[in-house]
Amino acid sequence: MQDDFRWYAKYPYDPRAGDILREISLNIDDFMTDDLRFLIDEAAKRIIDLINGKGSLLWENDYQEMIKFYLAVLIVRGSDNEYLYRAYADAEAKRAQSLLRNEDDEKIIELSKSLGIDVRKRGAAFLMKYRDFIEFTKGLSPVHWKLFNFRLESGYVKLNKRQVIRVLANVVKKRVYNIIRSIEVTPDFLSEYTIRVINQVNIRIDKEKETLLDKDISNYPPCIRKMIDDIPIGLSHPARFTLVTFLHKMGYSIEEIVDLFRRVPDFNLEKTRYQVEHILGLRGSRIEYEVPSCRKIKSYGMCIPDQICRGIRHPTTYVRKKRRVG
Repeated sequence: MQDDFRWYAKYPYDPRAGDILREISLNIDDFMTDDLRFLIDEAAKRIIDLINGKGSLLWENDYQEMIKFYLAVLIVRGSDNEYLYRAYADAEAKRAQSLLRNEDDEKIIELSKSLGIDVRKRGAAFLMKYRDFIEFTKGLSPVHWKLFNFRLESGYVKLNKRQVIRVLANVVKKRVYNIIRSIEVTPDFLSEYTIRVINQVNIRIDKEKETLLDKDISNYPPCIRKMIDDIPIGLSHPARFTLVTFLHKMGYSIEEIVDLFRRVPDFNLEKTRYQVEHILGLRGSRIEYEVPSCRKIKSYGMCIPDQICRGIRHPTTYVRKKRRVG
């Protein structure tokens, strides 16, 4: 089992790692306890360091290293940002490439087969099924990775160790990206870690920073309009959070947002102002929270899409589209 932990600490995206993780892992909420929260901090650091090219290939605890990967993909998924998905997947692929250079040939073949690639050894060379070669070199340089550049033997492409590792890294990149995209809902408490990552990685992150300054409620998505209509009968915490962040993005001041909530049945001026200022980064953690994505709003059970919603992933995008279509 210890050898398994070392292997999956190196390559946590190996499909077999999931079975071990399900046997030994804790509930996600347990990682917010005082004695385990450090793992989420280290998972965020893993993302930041890998993307910024400062990732380490050394660690002390194999189990924790494996867990940090799965916490990391949750943090990345919470951004709802394709730039971050792809940057992290690429960074994990480069980590894999560095680790694989020090592996025995047998271990390289083992990971290849686990990832669904038909690779075998013949003498000093590696042989990869030509159909796998064509499939898994997509996205690599079209000049250097054309099939005619390689020898073909009985339906297999002849490669050296460096070339096999490069193809494997490309497969890892796609697998990590698919793992991220497969996550449907992320815990709300991870949002502060997602924001920390976005603020510290050296890549372009499309955060839609520009203020939309649109107070025409008819341009708002139907979920937001319903939240506004439901204020007199009371709103859930996710609805209040969503509405505050969205209205702020539309250019509403704190006073205007607080005044809007005066119609809530249990309105308390001091409490409401504190909650609004906390969400907008002026109190407490000083983190300014982003407007939840459509995926997140759907997980809250508040999505009521209309025709304009089709193909939209974020409420602010709805406003831009609504303006165009009139």
